[in-house]
Amino acid sequence: MSNNTNNAYLAMRIQSIILEEYKNEVNGKPKATLKFFVRDKVVQKAFPKDVFTFTGEDMVLERARDGMTPATKKVFFKLIERVLHNYKKIDYAHIAISYELNAERSIEDMRIEIEEEKHYKYS
Repeated sequence: MSNNTNNAYLAMRIQSIILEEYKNEVNGKPKATLKFFVRDKVVQKAFPKDVFTFTGEDMVLERARDGMTPATKKVFFKLIERVLHNYKKIDYAHIAISYELNAERSIEDMRIEIEEEKHYKYS
């Protein structure tokens, strides 16, 4: 089932938001989950987060330096685009994109979860 035009704009906006709001994750972390809320086929919310870890004396902002290479990002975005283009039209949903990189900073594991919201009106 291919719905090429249904989620094309959504895929483009998710890529843009990842580059803007999730740049610390994809550029610096070998493992992360990127979360979005979609309403009326448009990304309405993103949920970037900072993580503080205990170092033995203090809490410090977690910063890694072994995230995605430009080539890995290209593959990452192509996989997201492929899933969304072939998925049914998304009206209301929470989308979570998780990835894990290997030692060469290529994608080892990736998961895209689309949790749809169903709205019911009772009279």
